[in-house]
Amino acid sequence: EARHSPSSLKDSAILIFGGITSVGQAMIELALLFGASKVYSTGLVKHHDLLESLGATPLGVDQNEWLPPVRDQIDVVVDPYSTEPTDQLRQAIKTGGKIVCFGVDKGEEKALDGWFSRLFVAEEGKCENEFNFDVFDEWENNLERSKSDLSYLFGLLKTDKIEPQVARTLKLSKVPDAHFYLDGRRRVQGTFVCVPWAVRQP
Repeated sequence: EARHSPSSLKDSAILIFGGITSVGQAMIELALLFGASKVYSTGLVKHHDLLESLGATPLGVDQNEWLPPVRDQIDVVVDPYSTEPTDQLRQAIKTGGKIVCFGVDKGEEKALDGWFSRLFVAEEGKCENEFNFDVFDEWENNLERSKSDLSYLFGLLKTDKIEPQVARTLKLSKVPDAHFYLDGRRRVQGTFVCVPWAVRQP
């Protein structure tokens, strides 16, 4: 299937905001796996070594730092902080480029509303297509395709083509511990994975 083609991002330049996060690290890994020729990611200077180790070209977090090097050069921008494209994001993409935003709107009553991932037209005449994607609606309305996507990811994991960053595995009774760490000030490198059938703590 074309959506699972290892060359679906061949020769593309990708800009990922917040590559230091678990989701950001996964996006960097998948973008490179699917053939991206260049992956840029924003981050604090102290995190640039990590971003480089993941295969990304680090950029500063201020728009005056990240925008000039990539202006009009990016095929796909992924921004987990914005709920809709900004002028700065539009300036980064090339003709035909795409912007993906899935940030949380602080004014929304339900935090889950912010998980709606939307692909926007950058500006009239600059972006060829517009798609709206909501991960929850996708599972509800396109169950088989969603199952296929998840199965494909598990296949990549099984064959060691991807290496998700796992902070810790937890049995069900230890899930509150994960919330304690997540609510703390220290950044958690990786994802907590619940193993409900575990008898002992791994």
